[in-house]
This record gives sequence, C-alpha cells and structure tokens, in this order.
Amino acid sequence: MSMSERGVFMRRFKPISLTLLLAASFSACERSGSHSSQNSLDQLFEQDTIPAHNEAVNMTSFDETYTDFFENFTEEKAAIIQDAEGFPLLRTKGDQRLHSTLQALADFRRIREPAFVMDKSQLTITKLQDDWIETSVEGVLSERVKQLFLKSIKDTVDANCWNTALVGAGLEEGLLHSVGVDFSYQMSSQQCQELAPNESLKTGDVIAIRARSETSGTGFVEVHAAVYITEDLWLS
Repeated sequence: MSMSERGVFMRRFKPISLTLLLAASFSACERSGSHSSQNSLDQLFEQDTIPAHNEAVNMTSFDETYTDFFENFTEEKAAIIQDAEGFPLLRTKGDQRLHSTLQALADFRRIREPAFVMDKSQLTITKLQDDWIETSVEGVLSERVKQLFLKSIKDTVDANCWNTALVGAGLEEGLLHSVGVDFSYQMSSQQCQELAPNESLKTGDVIAIRARSETSGTGFVEVHAAVYITEDLWLS
C-alpha cells in the first residue's frame, strides 16, 4: 500500500523571514542545479493532495512504510557523518554529487551569512570504495547547523526532527524536544509561506510529512519534518 493510500501527505514551506535573504544570496537551485525534480516525492505522496479516508491512519503499518521509504529514497547517496575527532564529514556517492552538495551547503549557510565564501582550497577529498568519496565540511557548516547534523550533539538535549527543522529554518533558536503541534503552529504562522504545487523545493525550504487523522482538530497529525538541502540530503 502506498504512502498516500495510508493517508500520508506532504506539505512544503518557505520561511518568510528568509525570503529576502534567499533572493539576495546565491540560490542553490540557480547556481548548482539543485532544483528537486520532485518525481520521487510526487509519486510517493501524491503531492498536495489529501487522500479521502474514512478511517484514521494505521500508524503501525505507516511506520513500516515510512521507514522503508526513507531507507530506499535516500539510499545513502549523501550524508553528514562525524569523524573520530568529532568533526563533520560529507560523504557522497560520486564526484558530481559531492560538489553539488557542497555548493548547496554553502548556499544554505549564505542564507544567514550572505558574505560567506567557501574556501575550496581547504577541502581535502578522500576517495573510498565503491565510488564513495568524503571531505570535511568543518569550514562549510555554521556552528549551529553542524550541531543539527551531528546526532551525538542533538541526543544530549533530545532534539528531534521538528526542533531540528525549526532551528535549521531560523524559526527557533534553542535545541530541545519539540512536539508536533509546535511545528504545526510555526508552519501556519506568518513566518512561513506554503509553496504552491508548481513550485520546486529550494535549499532552506521546510518539508512537513503528515498523516490524515479523524481525531485531530486540524485533520492531520505531524509525522516528520526536515529542511531541504538537496534531493539527496535533508536536515532532520
């Protein structure tokens, strides 16, 4: 059974507070071609449609489908990991993906620091087995974004996906355990603007994955959230 058949759907938002900075900064979509084709997401969620359901979603069966989706969708194409000394590494499959993801991460930092310039001369690229490559992104990520990507840091304060998305989007400051209703409130506030169905995701946009619920006053419950970096890398 597909995600949409289980009552799962996706909404996409742009933080309003970042709109002017995004327009002035180097757009990842325009510079590095990181527009999302949306094909995979559209097929999975039947984007911007809420399937008609007479029953509340079965969250147990949903969890299984949801887990399978993220394992298959990401397929370890790009990830931020932590090295033995605690520094962040970007690991990707293939040279082209490495460079486009690096550019997107730099663009993401420029949303809040327009003057930031990535020093490519400081990047040391290590080739691994099976076309995997990695490089340190210690100088590319801001301190806060580094904290959000590195799970070992987030675990100390129990920061979850909703808090990560809100902090990553600049809508909250503190790392903590957020609840779904907090995230819903921010997405429906004047600080965010929902993307139209024909608008592509850009670096810095927020993804909300929701499940239809007959018992919720909003008609849905929050399931997962992330900040879009590239199609292969989400901050959650």
